[in-house]
Amino acid sequence: MCVISFVHSQISYGATDTVLSDRFNFPYFFRTTGSDDTYYLVISKIAKYFQWNWVGIILFDDEKGERDLQLLKYYLSSENICIDFTLKITRVLPESKIVWGTLQKSSTNIIIFCGTVNIETVSLFLDLKKIVSEKTFIFTTNWLHYNHAVTLFDEFFYGSLLLMQNKAEYPSNSTYVPFANQFNPSRFPDDKLLENIWMYYYFCLSKNPQKNRHFKRVFKESLHNCSGQEKRIQCIVKTEQFLSYTNEVTSLLYLSSSLLFCTISVIIIGIFITNWDTPIVRANNRSLSILLLVSIKLSFLSVFLFLGRPVDITCMLRIITFGITFSIAVSSLLAKTIMICVAFKATKPGSSWRKWVGVKLSNSVVLFCSSIQIIICMTWLTISPPFQELDLHTYPGTIIIQCNEGSAIGFYSVIGYMGLLAAVSFVLAFLARTLPDSFNEAKYITFRMLLFCSVWITSAGLLGCIFLPKCYIILFKPEINIKPHLLGNNAS
Repeated sequence: MCVISFVHSQISYGATDTVLSDRFNFPYFFRTTGSDDTYYLVISKIAKYFQWNWVGIILFDDEKGERDLQLLKYYLSSENICIDFTLKITRVLPESKIVWGTLQKSSTNIIIFCGTVNIETVSLFLDLKKIVSEKTFIFTTNWLHYNHAVTLFDEFFYGSLLLMQNKAEYPSNSTYVPFANQFNPSRFPDDKLLENIWMYYYFCLSKNPQKNRHFKRVFKESLHNCSGQEKRIQCIVKTEQFLSYTNEVTSLLYLSSSLLFCTISVIIIGIFITNWDTPIVRANNRSLSILLLVSIKLSFLSVFLFLGRPVDITCMLRIITFGITFSIAVSSLLAKTIMICVAFKATKPGSSWRKWVGVKLSNSVVLFCSSIQIIICMTWLTISPPFQELDLHTYPGTIIIQCNEGSAIGFYSVIGYMGLLAAVSFVLAFLARTLPDSFNEAKYITFRMLLFCSVWITSAGLLGCIFLPKCYIILFKPEINIKPHLLGNNAS
């Protein structure tokens, strides 16, 4: 576009080049539309919204095309959107084969066109009818001048986006809107024009699957909120369902139970710290007991990640947080049981187990077992992390917002490893069943492993079966909180 600098003001309705925003060189130039800078920002936001994280770019190899390319790259990179390819075409040689080959090899279905647009550009795309119909193209407002040519072959551009400069709005007192609402596809089922209007105005689905296939490529997010009931005056907005903090009785039950058991855990930690040097606390490995209590408390608090509207970050933290904290809890329990077995074997004269007695063994067990779970979780998050998912089909008229595990192997690896730790704890608890009850928690571990199938019941089983009896002795039976009684309890 050529702009001559006059002393008179110049007003344009279609000039979008960013160069014209330079007030020093073009002090008298004004426009009634946005610049390319604005439109490429909008394109990057659209790509981010629809999660189009892998796109291709086509442009004319000229000065404006290069400027637009740099501008588009800047906004795409700011939204963490990757570029699969950048294809520059010229006006000299036929470019159909080059474009065809690049698009065929590309793994992305989203193509952004930037730079200069002319009739040669439109002709090039019309030569690629088949490949164009299989991709979603995003066109800037520069294509509005050739919109009539595109509409002649609109079946090849279904699913593509064209940015518009302005949109007319009817005044609030207009009689057109109530008049138009009298016409719906249920009254005029053979009116194809009316069907198209409803598809684009209300974002409803058509009875024609072919139309829906193309339409969903662009309006997939909007269609999520529309049931497409064509017998209505307007589309019915689907209700969204998820485990809310306040609207569900089940949620309130989980929430109150979590806070209750978390409070009990904190109280028990306080009791243990207050009675730090008493025999019953010392007999149960004080540091491991505190670590076990803290991990149990964190397991209870993980319920908050399961409430509220799921987003990608909470979906990733849900099972990961519980998996790691629960593995630390089971590892601590496993370390306690191993330490007790080793300690009693080491009491025999000349026993080789004495060199294993000490905090190093228990710390190593906790660190090793927990590290494996952390590695599994990090691998899962790196390869295929959980993400938010919208279930549109289970209950018609309702969108269930839930978390998709991303990788079934990752999910079952985390759960399976927790089950493995639980099984090992179960076996060791059985082997240690003959040790004094004050040191051994075998029967409590056995009962708690039977509760392994439930997340919060498991933690409650740990809390109730292992720590509440000790708190009862500390608070209400201090006369039996002595070393001779602890050592002789099994004999009775």
